Amino acid sequence: MNTSQIIKESLIREFGKESYENGVLNKSFISQKIFNNPPLLQKMNSIVHPVVIDAIREALVNSPKKLAFAESALIYESNFTHIFDKVVVVAADDETRIARVIKRGGITREQVLRIISNQIPQSEKIAKANHVLYNNEGIEEFRESANKFLDSFEQLP
Repeated sequence: MNTSQIIKESLIREFGKESYENGVLNKSFISQKIFNNPPLLQKMNSIVHPVVIDAIREALVNSPKKLAFAESALIYESNFTHIFDKVVVVAADDETRIARVIKRGGITREQVLRIISNQIPQSEKIAKANHVLYNNEGIEEFRESANKFLDSFEQLP
């Protein structure tokens, strides 16, 4: 959302100049606006999701690799699982997720809980996924788990 001029212009038009600070998305400002207001959340999603989906689709189509990955926190909410052969969910327990978002985003626990309440439950994402990687430990433990998972793809033709 920081690199797409289309998204940036649309968000500023819809939510005001406060949407960006020094060219960077003001996540706290946007979160306060949309996560208490379902119509505004829907408007935000209608601005962001089509552009992001198109960018992911283009990157996958143009990838010279036989194996490509795309990251999307809202793959199920956005209804674009159909462009992927497989879906991998990276899951963590709720308290770990909440603590990480607070640390990364500088937002409150209440704000994180509002964000989570607007998403499909993690248990449902896990049930729909082709593969699940759990990320409850530190980065090294996750890296080891992810590498084992990736090694399983080396046998692909």
